[in-house]
Amino acid sequence: MLKNEVPLALSPTCFIHHVFIDAWHHSLSTMIRKASRQFGEQIISHYRSDDISGEYRVFSGFGDGYWMIGVGIEIPVDLCKQFPSLIVSNRLIERRHCPDNITMIIEYELGKMPVGRINGHLTRKLTVTCNV
Repeated sequence: MLKNEVPLALSPTCFIHHVFIDAWHHSLSTMIRKASRQFGEQIISHYRSDDISGEYRVFSGFGDGYWMIGVGIEIPVDLCKQFPSLIVSNRLIERRHCPDNITMIIEYELGKMPVGRINGHLTRKLTVTCNV
């Protein structure tokens, strides 16, 4: 289950979702697909409307009973400290990619990342400070 219905903005160019699974909820692949579409919409709107210098990457890390996934141009230092297991994809999501390809790239990259244990509930609140 995605904790929020829309990605949480850590900065103007960094968005995350918390993923955790309850026995009665959707499969992990369904949640990855939904989050990928939402991240893709954020990236596409930024690439179209903002003068952004840089390209997005996919990242993930896991905490106490949940999986944190996200996309960002710059990953906040606090996030790296909070998630020692943070993994950042080498694949760049370029401006030239069409909207469908952006979503597919995100989904593919998230599918390759280790998940860890996410069968618990969200027990620790994420606190991140960003200097933009």
